[in-house]
Amino acid sequence: MKANSQNLKVFRNDRALVSIRRDECDDRKLQGFIVDFSESLILLQYVYDFRVDGRLLLRIEDITDMESTETDQFQKQLLLEEGDFEKIDFSRKQPISSYDAYLLSLPRNEIVILEDELAEDPEFLIGTLMFADDQIATVRFFNGAAKWKDQPSDIEIKRITCCQTRNNYINYYANHFARKGTLLATRKDG
Repeated sequence: MKANSQNLKVFRNDRALVSIRRDECDDRKLQGFIVDFSESLILLQYVYDFRVDGRLLLRIEDITDMESTETDQFQKQLLLEEGDFEKIDFSRKQPISSYDAYLLSLPRNEIVILEDELAEDPEFLIGTLMFADDQIATVRFFNGAAKWKDQPSDIEIKRITCCQTRNNYINYYANHFARKGTLLATRKDG
């Protein structure tokens, strides 16, 4: 079924594990719990191989199918039995009216992943937010070898298809930078 406010509300209120397809963005099905949604965005507690793995903020317009199958329901039960369901904070609310509102609500030194999966050459930026408004986000980013790039990169807000926070991938880099003392807050607030 296509995502709409009615089924999003039901899935969120039932705390259902849902499977989501975004055929134009990704050939994989995503699985997660709906934490919140707005008119244009959905915030998921992502689940990957039974691991509660960070938050995803996605555009509702990109969702081509969303359901809670018998498999999803069984896997939610497994998460409950293993004690992993309790790790999900459904009460933590953040502004999700837009990507820039969400990004600016994060701590200054939080590592994020911003993606434009629809570009001819898909864009994947991992780093800390330097600036955001309703037009653009500027990210101080690093490569897979944890080397900070000299110049930040811009991504148009309207091109962002996925924002990831606090997942296992990000957490490993954040821990590395914390040990090295090289994760510097770059955003100027206020």
